[in-house]
Amino acid sequence: MKIKHLPLDQNINGWAALRGITPRHPGLHGKVTADWLVNGAGFAGLVFARRIAELRPHEDVVVLEALDVADNASARNSGFVIDLPHTVGSTSAELEQAHTYRRLLQYGLQHLKDTVDQHGIACDWHTADKHVTLKVC
Repeated sequence: MKIKHLPLDQNINGWAALRGITPRHPGLHGKVTADWLVNGAGFAGLVFARRIAELRPHEDVVVLEALDVADNASARNSGFVIDLPHTVGSTSAELEQAHTYRRLLQYGLQHLKDTVDQHGIACDWHTADKHVTLKVC
């Protein structure tokens, strides 16, 4: 497949402006084979690729990104994660679903903290009322 033009992105967001110039990697040329192909290097794509690499270390994972890694929608995030659902509801079923969702959010938050600690990621980790602000340096 030949791509004639990449998307024109003149929207520079705040996080990208703070990080400065990011080195570009050369485009792929020729035939590339892999066991897994992840389309997009936003947070979800990178987390998926990392998890596949952890679970299947002898398999090849290729991540394709048209622009910059962790830019686009991922970089336009406000920089915080929460452990509370946005809506709770009022029925017993809705409240139970909110409790289940909150446990999932708390697990995700702890997993993120464990990953930051395990890899010594240089970031600001602030908690206030159980909300976390995370700024990667």
